[in-house]
Amino acid sequence: MKLWLDDQIDDPETPDRHPPPGYLGVRSALQACRLLRNYRVSHVDFDHDLGPGPSGYTVARFIEKRAFLGLQVPTHYAIHSANPVGRANIERAMTSANRFWALREPTITCRSPGPTFATNVAFRKSARYSMAPSMPCPTGNRHDW
Repeated sequence: MKLWLDDQIDDPETPDRHPPPGYLGVRSALQACRLLRNYRVSHVDFDHDLGPGPSGYTVARFIEKRAFLGLQVPTHYAIHSANPVGRANIERAMTSANRFWALREPTITCRSPGPTFATNVAFRKSARYSMAPSMPCPTGNRHDW
């Protein structure tokens, strides 16, 4: 799902603010946050000023917080806001979210040692990750992490 966040999505005087084909038009920050929480959103196109109430920056901060907590899938973004300060704030929040996504620990499934297993363990060691020694393997196998 792709979101087009703008308060003027139906205004006939501003056709350039209408959602492009393939995008779902969203008028408020609250609507956008609900969609981000409940659906897999791959792209958000931000406007900062959404009229009275929360702004596009609120949505960017919501994404940033969920990225930090590991609850948000990596989300591509663009900013079509004319507000330079709002644009910079959204950019800063999304850059931070990208850093959190880059730091996420890869998922390791329990399987017998092989090239993928060795690669994952090597990545974990190189990235200074550590496996808790008390963490059992779901299949009951014993591995030397």
